[in-house]
Amino acid sequence: MARPAASTSAGAFTGVRVLEYTRGSAGAIAARYLGDYGADVLCVGGAGQSEEQTPLEVLAGRNKRVVDVDPRTDGGAERVRALAEQADVVVTDWTASELRSVGLDADTLRGEHRDLVFAWLPPHTAAGPMTELPPDDLLLAAWTGTADQQPGGGGGPLATDVPIFAYEQGALAATAIAAALVSRARTGAGRTVTVTGLHADAALNITLKVDMPGIIRPFGTATDGTGTSPQYRLYQCGDGEWLFMGTITAGFFFGALEVMDAIELMVAPGVDGEFSNLRLPSAQRTVGGAIAARLAERPRAEWLELFAAAGLPVAPVQTRAQWRESGTVHANQLLVTIDHPQLGAVEMPGLPVRLGRTPGRIAFSPDRPGPAGAFVARSSGEERRPVPPINDPGAPPLAGVRVIDLSRFLAGPFTGTLLEAFGAEVVKIEAPGGEEYRDVGAASYIALNRGKYQVALDLHKSEQRSELMSILASADVVIENMRPGVPERLGVGYETTNAVNPALVHCHLSAWGDGPLREAPGFDPLLQAYGGVMQALGDGTVPVMMAVPVHDVGSGTLAAFGVVAALYERTRSGAGQFVQTSLAASSVEFQAGEFTRRAGQAFHDAEPRNVLGPYPWQRYYECADGWVAISTTRELLAGYSSTSGAGDDELGCALAGFCGSHSVADVLAAMAGADITAARVLRKDEVFHRPELVDSGYFFSVEDSEFGPVQVPRAFAEFAGVPLPESSWCHLAGEDSISSIDAGR
Repeated sequence: MARPAASTSAGAFTGVRVLEYTRGSAGAIAARYLGDYGADVLCVGGAGQSEEQTPLEVLAGRNKRVVDVDPRTDGGAERVRALAEQADVVVTDWTASELRSVGLDADTLRGEHRDLVFAWLPPHTAAGPMTELPPDDLLLAAWTGTADQQPGGGGGPLATDVPIFAYEQGALAATAIAAALVSRARTGAGRTVTVTGLHADAALNITLKVDMPGIIRPFGTATDGTGTSPQYRLYQCGDGEWLFMGTITAGFFFGALEVMDAIELMVAPGVDGEFSNLRLPSAQRTVGGAIAARLAERPRAEWLELFAAAGLPVAPVQTRAQWRESGTVHANQLLVTIDHPQLGAVEMPGLPVRLGRTPGRIAFSPDRPGPAGAFVARSSGEERRPVPPINDPGAPPLAGVRVIDLSRFLAGPFTGTLLEAFGAEVVKIEAPGGEEYRDVGAASYIALNRGKYQVALDLHKSEQRSELMSILASADVVIENMRPGVPERLGVGYETTNAVNPALVHCHLSAWGDGPLREAPGFDPLLQAYGGVMQALGDGTVPVMMAVPVHDVGSGTLAAFGVVAALYERTRSGAGQFVQTSLAASSVEFQAGEFTRRAGQAFHDAEPRNVLGPYPWQRYYECADGWVAISTTRELLAGYSSTSGAGDDELGCALAGFCGSHSVADVLAAMAGADITAARVLRKDEVFHRPELVDSGYFFSVEDSEFGPVQVPRAFAEFAGVPLPESSWCHLAGEDSISSIDAGR
């Protein structure tokens, strides 16, 4: 992999001091993002830089220095509080009781320093019965119902081999911290920020946990590991190899039917010439079966060549090792090799977001400061200053920021969704009649575009393009995910927008970035296919599609982080900049630990699995009336089973036998008595009424102008003193106008 040239440009967070004391991955990931883009990060009592570190711990330790002090020992808490007095940001995932016991909680630290940003990352929830659960994606996916939604588990929940919740929680937290820093730069006051594992679940399921009463619930629909929609699923070709057909829109699907010489399927009984009828189970079986038979007539390579020539979104299912060697990964420097002071050269993901003016850098600290370790000395212009009164302490951190959203489908709109959730005003610009995703995924569209003004402009017309330019002249951010060359043809490329408004942050999301796939269309499952996710979830025979759109949500979150980082840098320079990321970048970033390895170490691909969990002591088990998740150690499980000399298979069989003959309630009680962590697996059809989610305020109602009230996930972070919205709205395309929006400001 390429070694990036050392950057001479400062990162967006240069001068920001971050103090981290965490145990789980999410907090370490959040602090790493800040360090990647210039922050001075001190990690308290971290794992250090030892040979025992996991690949993800090695990655999360870059751009940080370690202070060897334990806050729970005599004098340790005082030492950490002294560091907190010098910090701008504190990042922690300790429990609330632990933080209070050593005086490192938000009230104590911010009571003395109101300009401090205190970020708390509980692995599950901030309050309630799930608060004390340890960091574990297996548990979080269980009690939120996400595991039961994941297809391919042989009738039961399926454990993924990637900690996607931890990756998303870390990225969300970094974005929320950056938003709090923007607010601090404007008001002088810090914030207390809480980003939980449940917030990460809400983000990852934003298009799935949606209830449009009497119409559709995307979450909980019947599916298997290959998918059900004939235009958006896995197919096996004549040579036994698999591909994913991502022809989500009518135009793409009709093109695929023409390539396969199967256009007559559109007039099959039950389809009757209507693309929307492909949502019906009978039509799905008929059309899906016919396409499967047609694709089985030729080897995959032939089909891929035909589909590529027609410009259609179709991808081969391959391994992580194959993706690592791909032209796309090389062209975008998605993997880089960095020298580690103890481990030598380490290959790992590169910078996840490109910032044009302040690109950041990657390095490992050559030193390991002892108890005397401290932050780098502040420059004369960086002394802490008295905090002025807050004009509106209940205002969200991005209040007053105007975002123009030109994006479509999922990843780009989710960037705008996050910015809106953190207080920005978002104006969505669509072509007259609205974008295709309104028809393809009406419920999901509402969840993604709630709270955004909807303005219709035809950018092919000069007078309407001029209207857009007038909006951009007073905006702070523009988001677009257009194909290469399209922004320039429509007159909204970066050079144009920068000339109109040099303070504008221009965010571009693409599917593939640079490289051989640059011109190809791209959707989340295509990245799952190329990037090794489907192969890793499969059983070696049939690959499995991950239910949650991790690449769409991941790249949308990374883009939002880049935007807010650029907004923070703008508070000092006054200048905007070009921000870009891609689905391809998220395909590596959200498998960061899986793609990190030491030099000379063989790249081990995931073993085909399709299992209920990696170990008997970390697995889903079926009970007489449902499922439970067990997350413990081998020693505890062996002690409970009184089979200390048993092998792993025997341990698993013994626990499976016990669970299978008892109810979920009895198993949970037995596990609690043995100090073994366990959680009930929420069924996907219970999500919208179970107290675990409803009582936590997970959902709120969006009043859609066409469909009425729709329940969607509500929050992706919480800022102390800022009330969460009770409801929101989603307008029709063109329901708003710039003049009406400005009149209401």
